[in-house]
Amino acid sequence: MKITNIFLAALLAMGIIAGCNRKTEKVETTQASVEVSMEKPNELGMGMDSLNAKVQSKSIGEISERKVKLIEEGVSAIEITHEALTAIEGGNKDKAIELIEKGVGKLEVLLVRDPYLVLIPINNTIKTEDFQGDLESIKTIKKAVKKAIEDDYFQVLRDEIAKLGSEVRIETVSIPILTYPDALKLSASFLEDNEIDLAKETLQTALNTLIISEQRIPLPILRAESLLEKAKTQDAKDDDMKKEVLALLDNAEYQLILAEELGYGNRDKEYKELNDAISEIRKTVKSNSASQGLFDKIIEKLSTFKDKIIA
Repeated sequence: MKITNIFLAALLAMGIIAGCNRKTEKVETTQASVEVSMEKPNELGMGMDSLNAKVQSKSIGEISERKVKLIEEGVSAIEITHEALTAIEGGNKDKAIELIEKGVGKLEVLLVRDPYLVLIPINNTIKTEDFQGDLESIKTIKKAVKKAIEDDYFQVLRDEIAKLGSEVRIETVSIPILTYPDALKLSASFLEDNEIDLAKETLQTALNTLIISEQRIPLPILRAESLLEKAKTQDAKDDDMKKEVLALLDNAEYQLILAEELGYGNRDKEYKELNDAISEIRKTVKSNSASQGLFDKIIEKLSTFKDKIIA
């Protein structure tokens, strides 16, 4: 799990870090960047509803696997902090002190249980953003981002960068164990000295300094996985089925290029390796050669690459 930076993702999407050439791509090169493009395939190779269902199923699986388990004592400590604030505002100083001491106790129990604990997860939120454009749309947004930077139009920059997301995002809110208990203790000390305003301010500051971390699961990567898995199951013996498999491969390649141009990863070498592998499978399909082993390898490689991007 990591705290992500959308501005870094945007710079990567803009092609500041160089990419790599592909056989079927039109490549535009400047001194600072390499932009990769590919015509969007006309045929999907499977039903859109079927693809969406597979991607949704994968998203649910990824969320279940990666969502951080919440710690009950941490959740309780936050609730107690809010109750203490309510007690202070109601003029019940003694009740507030009692609540604060209870909250500190719960957190100290966690430290005894795990002395190396740094963050205590207390809440998970799942958000989804799905980029509706194509590679040409990304190119247009990149130009707008660069112009906003040149003109110092930072609010425009923020709006444009926000368009470059296509992901399931898991946001986890955590208590920083090294500072939160001390803030509670300080607030209790202020209350004992009748420094009511300082006590309230300290508790509110503690609540406002919780840590938010994110895991971003790129939807184009999930789509590429789904398309490759579907292609693997198809028997491409006749021309019609061969056409479907080739369409699935083309769309998988397109989704990988889309993920790279949106800035997922750091123009990693795996993108070229994966698309080279798709080209190799495409040759075996056209020549009626065995391809199951190649499918197994690329699906495994893509899964490993996805974990690398998300980690």
